[in-house]
Amino acid sequence: MDPPGTGVQIVETEERKGTSYHTMKDLRNGNVVRNVTRSSARKLWRYAITEHESNPVKEGQVQWHGNLGVWKSSKRAGKLRFDLVQRMPDGQLHVYYGVTEDGIDGAWRVFTEENSA
Repeated sequence: MDPPGTGVQIVETEERKGTSYHTMKDLRNGNVVRNVTRSSARKLWRYAITEHESNPVKEGQVQWHGNLGVWKSSKRAGKLRFDLVQRMPDGQLHVYYGVTEDGIDGAWRVFTEENSA
């Protein structure tokens, strides 16, 4: 299953001298940017980093549909945005922050349909 087509994923986090440096993946174009800090990040990335550091995903609180889940949804910047989770075959969780409806296709669509009902 492919990740959503919008939003951002934190691929890796490394701490150096008390500062967390994140490797971010832009889901729109697949670009990977290294050494992103909370203070250097733009809005969506800052949101993702803040959530990742302060409010990590709790697997038991995710609304699951098979191995796909929605962690949160909220309206930001005039658009409905989702924080989605994918459970990988090895049990690892991939979290996709700030996904908009236009980036949700295929099996992910179940989450937009539930929110429009």
